[in-house]
Amino acid sequence: MKIHRITPDFAVSGQCAPEDFSKIAAWGFTTLLCNRPDRENPVTLQASRLRAPAETAGLRFEMLPIIPGSLPPGHITDLQRLRQESAGPILAYCASGMRSALLWALSEAGSRPTDHILRDTAAVGFVLESLRPQLDALSG
Repeated sequence: MKIHRITPDFAVSGQCAPEDFSKIAAWGFTTLLCNRPDRENPVTLQASRLRAPAETAGLRFEMLPIIPGSLPPGHITDLQRLRQESAGPILAYCASGMRSALLWALSEAGSRPTDHILRDTAAVGFVLESLRPQLDALSG
């Protein structure tokens, strides 16, 4: 599992598994955010099977599933709320980290300049330049 730390308080990765959870907690993360819909995973990696092992490792487990090509509008405000409530850094995951990075970028719109948001995601390997019009519109 490769972690891409976008900011000190938010990172993204590909799929996480129960054997990763103690390491994730040891690295200082306090919240594990699943952005991957259950239908993409085998039963062993579905949210209902991951919640208990994550909590046993000391992680808060949350779910905001994103279907490729479709982002529920409430997810942006849900992530903003979760970031305020989290006791520490959040690790969000999906298949590759891209959807999680995209959600983070949208949640930052209006609070940081678009250029900074795009620079920070590109620095960890997620080029989201096509998102610029949406980020600018949300910055309104």
